[in-house]
Amino acid sequence: MPEKNPDYNVSFGEAFKRFWKNYANFSGRATRSEYWWWFLANFLITSAAALIPFLNIVWGLATLVPSFALGFRRMHDVGRSGAWIFAPVAGFVLLGIGSAAAAAREAGAAAQILVVLGVLVSVGFGIFVFVCTLLDSRPGKNEYGQSEKYL
Repeated sequence: MPEKNPDYNVSFGEAFKRFWKNYANFSGRATRSEYWWWFLANFLITSAAALIPFLNIVWGLATLVPSFALGFRRMHDVGRSGAWIFAPVAGFVLLGIGSAAAAAREAGAAAQILVVLGVLVSVGFGIFVFVCTLLDSRPGKNEYGQSEKYL
């Protein structure tokens, strides 16, 4: 059963458990500690799994949906729409289109502009999302739920 109320003093192990309990829960809020403890756990597991490529692919696929769900909830905690998590993807789309056009040698300067624009959009939105994950919880109630931190 998903845990909707974030715990503002979550431990490393508790953050790991909450991540799996909220596998596809895109509503509610997630605290900084919940988000960053999971980030550390995922980094450590991914680093170890990189030694076995198949295992790394399986781990990446298994954590894809819950990672987006956690990102959504983290953005909700700072008062933003969870859709901001996907903003850097827009840059990758432009980058892909520009790269494909450049590889086909059909677009010339337009392809180069798309590649540069794609990189700038990805980096810019990536920085924005990163900064949002570092922000403190928005006090009080917002459209995504009540912050228990300031009660």
